Amino acid sequence: MIVTGFLGSPRKAGNTNTLLQVLLNGAAGQGAVTETVFLHDLNIQACQGCYRCEATGKCALVDGMAPLYEKVRVSDAVVLATPIYFHYVTAQTKLFLDRLYCFIDVVNQRQSRLTRQRPGAIVLTYEHPDPNRYLHVARDQEAIMNRFNFQVIETIVQPGLGKNAAPTIPADALKRAFDCGARLGAEGR
Repeated sequence: MIVTGFLGSPRKAGNTNTLLQVLLNGAAGQGAVTETVFLHDLNIQACQGCYRCEATGKCALVDGMAPLYEKVRVSDAVVLATPIYFHYVTAQTKLFLDRLYCFIDVVNQRQSRLTRQRPGAIVLTYEHPDPNRYLHVARDQEAIMNRFNFQVIETIVQPGLGKNAAPTIPADALKRAFDCGARLGAEGR
């Protein structure tokens, strides 16, 4: 079983990645092989809106996104992890999600070309203290994941995280992340 985490944060030692790694550890505890893809490290161009992928199912651009299509295809579960930057997901996350458009089959009633239903999870972190402040972002990401047949089993929203270099995540959030990962590991089999 393969669980892949796609990290949209530029901070490898930040709060978002800390929660993601705890979640992936929970999945590994169930026997899953886990991987983290650091989107910030890749040269991913913006979608050009050329729509060539509608006919072929393949993006016309060849860049850092190219190997990620196969990772999405073969993963038994995926995790999308991103901090909130200026009221929405990071630019790295948005580029990744936009480029997944090639998985939409417009000829077949805009269904996903990823026909196998699999579990998924979302991790959202931000500085604002209100836990409900960015629920609209969480719902948007859940809708996108569901569109690609990744049924979101949990969305972990962690507010109140500062800009500190050292993660400041509460213990209950870490436990939630670990337990979510264990569920992903168990359900993705």
